[in-house]
Amino acid sequence: MLQSILKRHVHLALTVLFALVLASCSDDDNPVDPNPWPDTSSEYSDIEKEIFDLVNDYRAENGLPTFSVDAAIIVQCRSHSRDMGKGIVPFGHDGFDARIDEIRKSMNVRGGAENVYFRSSESGVASATVNAWKNSDGHNKNMLGDYNVAGVGVEVNSNGNVYVTMIHIKN
Repeated sequence: MLQSILKRHVHLALTVLFALVLASCSDDDNPVDPNPWPDTSSEYSDIEKEIFDLVNDYRAENGLPTFSVDAAIIVQCRSHSRDMGKGIVPFGHDGFDARIDEIRKSMNVRGGAENVYFRSSESGVASATVNAWKNSDGHNKNMLGDYNVAGVGVEVNSNGNVYVTMIHIKN
């Protein structure tokens, strides 16, 4: 009988120890990013990702699902930001329909919207961008709109001016 009790206690102790070992194997210090940035070829990809994450935080604060990210959208955002930075197109939404047509080549597009932002300094650009959009009815509506996938593109031109484009897609 004593031997049976000891076996149960040892079994219980081993079960608890095993559970503790499993729990300690989790990587809570490095959680998996639910939206890894798919294209880090730009020197501004960290800023792009920060803007994207801030917008997703804002959506979550408002009870909305967060955006997933798409590389094809990032390509179009970067291209538009670069063209604005080089003066090829004026600051604004010129060519939006063409950007949506390009995105359609890689995904279903049932709706789309675009936010752009300009700042004369790279310092603090991510939070400044999202705050400016929050304070603009149209941009805010886009951030909180019925879209489920997005991308961001950032360009800093030779004068240090920062151009940001974010496209939101419902697919």
